[in-house]
Formats: sequence, C-alpha cells, structure tokens
Amino acid sequence: DGLFDTFLTVLKQMEVFPAVIEAERERYLPFLLTTTIMMEAVKAGAGREDAHEAIKEHAVGVVNDLRSGKIRENNLISRLAKDKRVGLKKNDLQGFQWKAAFELEFFVIESQKGNDEKIKIPDSLNAETSEGQLYSIRSLELCRKWLEEIVENCESMGVPADTSVAELAPGQFEINLHHVNDPLLACDHALNLKQVVKGTLRNHGMKATFMAKPFASLPGSGMHLHLSLYDNQGENLLAPRNSKKLNQAVSGILDLMPESMIFCAPHANSYHRFEENSYAPINATWGKDNRTTALRIPSGNEDSTRIEHRLSGADANPYLVMAMLISGFLHGFEEDPEIPPETIGNGYEDGSRPLPQSWEAALDLFQNKSRLSSILGQEFSTLYRQLKFGEQKRFRRVITPHEYDWYLHTV
Repeated sequence: DGLFDTFLTVLKQMEVFPAVIEAERERYLPFLLTTTIMMEAVKAGAGREDAHEAIKEHAVGVVNDLRSGKIRENNLISRLAKDKRVGLKKNDLQGFQWKAAFELEFFVIESQKGNDEKIKIPDSLNAETSEGQLYSIRSLELCRKWLEEIVENCESMGVPADTSVAELAPGQFEINLHHVNDPLLACDHALNLKQVVKGTLRNHGMKATFMAKPFASLPGSGMHLHLSLYDNQGENLLAPRNSKKLNQAVSGILDLMPESMIFCAPHANSYHRFEENSYAPINATWGKDNRTTALRIPSGNEDSTRIEHRLSGADANPYLVMAMLISGFLHGFEEDPEIPPETIGNGYEDGSRPLPQSWEAALDLFQNKSRLSSILGQEFSTLYRQLKFGEQKRFRRVITPHEYDWYLHTV
C-alpha cells in the first residue's frame, strides 16, 4: 500500500497528472509492470524505503521519457501484440486484432481471523455449501446483494463483468469478463476487477482473497485467459478452417509453457494449487473442451474459436500472463514446433510433458532457458529473475509453524 501513491506524488510534483497517465497508457506500462514486481517484493519482506526510492527514481525517468518524446521499446504487451512474427504475409498489421478476456476465481473470507489465527469462510456460506456448490443457484442467491453491487461497481469503472459462477468450494466464486479487442485493456479489466471485488466485500464486512491456495483441503483459485486473433477482414485465424494457425499457436504456447511457469505461478503458495484431479493442470497438454488440460479449445461457433489458457493462478499478474501467452503465439508462428497429440480424457494421466512443481524449479527453468527471455527482452527478464530470486531467499528465512509441528520434538 502507498507505493503507487508515491508514483502519483512524483507526477504531481512534476506537474503531470493522472489524465496524462491514461492518455499515454502504453508508455507508462513498463513502469506499472515494474511497480507490480516491486510491490510483490515489498510484500515478501523487502525494505520499504528502498522500494519507495526506486519507484521515485523510476517515476522521474518515465516522466522525462514522456516529455522528451522518447519511445519506450520495452513495452511488453504492445510490442508483442504488434510483432511481425505473427507471419500473416502482410507487412501492415494495423488491421489484425487480438480478442482477450479473463476469468478470475476468488474466496470470500471473514474480515477477522479466528481464535486459531486462521482465515475462515463465513459461516453462512460454509453451512449452506458444505458439500460443494459448483454452479449452485442457491449459493448465488445467498450472495445476491453483494454480487449485484460488484456488477454495478464494475459498470461504474468500465469493467465488463459478464457472468458470476459459484465454484466448487464453499465460499468460492468466479467472475468472467467480456472479451475486448485490446490485450492491454483486458489486463486493466482483470486488475480493476480484483479491486472492485475486494472493495465491495469490505463494505459488507467481509474480505476477498485471490491467493492461489488459501485452504489446504479445498480447490485453489485460478485465472483463465481466453485469447484469439482476427485478420483485417474479420476472419478468425484460429477457426478450424485455419487449422495450421491454431496448431502453431497451441504448439508455441505449450513449447514455452515449462519456462513460463514462473509467471503463471509466481509465489510459493501458487504451487499448492497443482494437484491431480484439481482442475489445475500439472502437464503441458491441450484438448477440445477438456478442463483437465493446460490449454482448452472451447466448443461452439467456429468463428468464436479461441484458446483458453488454464494454468495461471488467481495470484498471477495478468499483464505478465498476457505477455507470456502472446509470446507463445509468436513462437509458434515463427518456429512452428510440432504440436503434441491432443489429450483425450483425463489430462492428469498424460505425464509426457510435466510442468515444474516447485517455485524454485520454475525460476531455475526460466533462468536456464533463453527462448522466452529473448522474446520478452533481456532487461525485463533479468529484473524479474533478480526480484524473484530475492523473494525466494527472503521466504526461506522464515521458519513456519508447520516446521515446529513436524520437527521440534521429533528430531
């Protein structure tokens, strides 16, 4: 808290105001990405003064670049979305259009911890849905008042909330966003949705958490991203009649998926979500309308064909997940790796392409592989690796109650 206020304070001191941020949104994105990473580092225990000073310095640099007219080429999503490696035989890509939408899952929890210092699902939700509530109309009716307020608040903020769904666990819900033609805007919507949900529930005396796995015995929360690509005649390039492009996109994403795991599961807690038969994929697989695979091709109208990326936790940064997914598209179009066989049936039984199952392994894989780093840019990749390595180092210094329970009197 307060880190972004530091940035706005610098802007006001330099006579640059928030309206300028919106007008020059693409140029400010590198700062927003870096700030998000810095905030993660601060939450993990980094020195607040150091973070504030770094943000002040970075804010001044962004404003000076803006005033001088310098174009910041490390704008990840805008640069990737316009990359000529889309390979569509035309030099002018202005007419080509991405369509993107996020789905976010979250838990409703009590505003105060219990006597045992553990977070709790409100009793009203737990009692009504103790046997699971997937797609339950009753659960939605119980929460109607604050769900309707979330929709109203989203409308006020220009966030296209589309559908609310009761998820499998008690107190767990999902809100789907309507697709838009701008990948950056889709990320903005996902980030703003989190704030709307948290703020609305706070007004009702509760809290929302987008932690990937807040309860050991319940399913985790995911962030699913739907992405498709259209040409300047409105042709869906992923439609079955364009099967080569669809296969290239799927194969490219899957080929980079192991080294992109650190973006999809960026925290220590993220990896508790990945369990067999948990609807969180553990292998780099794909399938048609298969919710046990990492990539799902939803059934329906051919012109609406899209790829649903199901790997990321709700704790992931939507901007980085979007950048990673577009990178997979570009990698597939340029390198055309062989697409693995479609997974039919239970994707947890297809162990031919396992994904990293620990935070440390995921970061090591990103560090030791150069393909994704070369697409995202070395400057950003180095910064991200350094910050994540520091976060892991600080996390390992903490001795948890679980360690005392297991080892204090047994060794």
